[in-house]
Amino acid sequence: MAAPCVIDGIQPEATNEEAAELAEYVRGKLNLAFSLACHGEQERRSGHWASAEEYQRKWEEVMAEVKRLLPLLRKSGMSFFGTDK
Repeated sequence: MAAPCVIDGIQPEATNEEAAELAEYVRGKLNLAFSLACHGEQERRSGHWASAEEYQRKWEEVMAEVKRLLPLLRKSGMSFFGTDK
């Protein structure tokens, strides 16, 4: 029997605590992506093209990680928005 797939320490059958940590991590990455996009747009409007391109590159890296982690978050059953029940 094959071992369960583990990505970034989160197993498909993650505990609630692991799933909550993953949700918080993804929220933090999305906040970072938003900040990078805003700063990049400010740089672009100021005519600082090299800096704007660097922010764009960093944004793309962060969003690639978010896109990779979203399926794990969905499988965990944890609410992305962290609602209390």
